[in-house]
Amino acid sequence: MAVTTATAILLGSMAIGAAGGLAEGISNKKQANANIAMFNEQAEYSASERLRQANKLQQHQSVSYLKSGVLLSGTPEIVMQETATFANEDVRQIFRQRDVQSKNLSNAANMGMFTSLLKGTIQGASFGYSASGGSGYGMSTPKI
Repeated sequence: MAVTTATAILLGSMAIGAAGGLAEGISNKKQANANIAMFNEQAEYSASERLRQANKLQQHQSVSYLKSGVLLSGTPEIVMQETATFANEDVRQIFRQRDVQSKNLSNAANMGMFTSLLKGTIQGASFGYSASGGSGYGMSTPKI
């Protein structure tokens, strides 16, 4: 089966359109990856800051209990342990939030890449169809 000029123009235009769409999609994916890296940095900073605050609070609690003459065993120990537990839960929540945001960005970038590829291919096909003598409105009318 021979490839007609019209078919070659159509396929070439589709390929060029797909390449353009793919380039746009890759650019969007790179931007999403940069945003994900920023989320990672923010989460690391927030987590370390939260742990520092909890450590400072525990030290303050310890000094306060010792100044008042209370032993650190029993209730004071439980209170200080709860402080550490709450801080650890906060840190886990920070990282869960980061993971959700990163996953959403990655999924959106992947969908955007697919959409850009499809859009480029369709635009290329439309251009190729018009360039190869098509009417641009679907099937060309037969010439009599």
